[in-house]
Amino acid sequence: MTGDIMKLVPLPANCVLMDLFLDTDDLDTHETPTITLDVGILNAADDAIESGQEFLSASTIAQAGGVVRASTSVKALCRIPPSMSTRYLGVKVHAAAETAAASGTVGLTATYRLDEQVMFDSEAVRPYANKPTSAKAGTVMMVRGSVSLPATLKATDVIRLAVLPAQCELIDFTMDTDDLDGGAALLVDYGLLTALAAGWEDDAGAKWYRLGWTWVDNENGKQATLDGSNTFLSSSTSSRSAGITRSSLKTVPRAASSSVDRYFAAYIATRAANKVAGTLGFTLSYRSV
Repeated sequence: MTGDIMKLVPLPANCVLMDLFLDTDDLDTHETPTITLDVGILNAADDAIESGQEFLSASTIAQAGGVVRASTSVKALCRIPPSMSTRYLGVKVHAAAETAAASGTVGLTATYRLDEQVMFDSEAVRPYANKPTSAKAGTVMMVRGSVSLPATLKATDVIRLAVLPAQCELIDFTMDTDDLDGGAALLVDYGLLTALAAGWEDDAGAKWYRLGWTWVDNENGKQATLDGSNTFLSSSTSSRSAGITRSSLKTVPRAASSSVDRYFAAYIATRAANKVAGTLGFTLSYRSV
């Protein structure tokens, strides 16, 4: 019935949520079903979803059954700070079924990381010795970071976000972004740069050219090429209104590893119509090979 709570997945102490998806059977057999569900972090009493921590609202997925991921407009999912105690993710019946199914299953899958992992930002990628890595093949590592961007970004600027270590394959990434455009023009690409060149990590404030093409540090004359096949998300509009964006390309988990470190970066394909300062956050997962 409306307001019912299903307490499903523990979020351990000192852990930060990264992503979640809800899977459910058909729970409303009426020809015009009405059931809707909310998903989020429950309060201490486990009888409601905490304000500001609701990641799916009035989802209709249970009207026919299926799978749905956290809303792409809820950037808060990646930005909720860890707690000193275990919390629970749950499902709330937002609106009851017109004709409730006799039985059915509701599942919730969540990924999270320990807050003790290294946090990368625009400065941390330069002295990249602290990147998470492992000599054991198959070990999965996750990195969370963010960069505060000024209201001066122009087309062809590149934001170096994190290092994908040598002998590691990318698994997935999620970008969470503030509204960086008071208008509706900003387009951003995301992908991998090629090998690090000697001395690049010491350059401060360098501007780089396009993903997939030759890129040049105008201040120091250093040059390298980027692999166009490693541009995983092109012309993303998510930074126009704030929210979450992910790549849907099969090339992400199929990208080959390299014998050298590479940068995961954002490229400004089209500048903002009305530039706004804000934060660009990322969650990167990869595995050693």
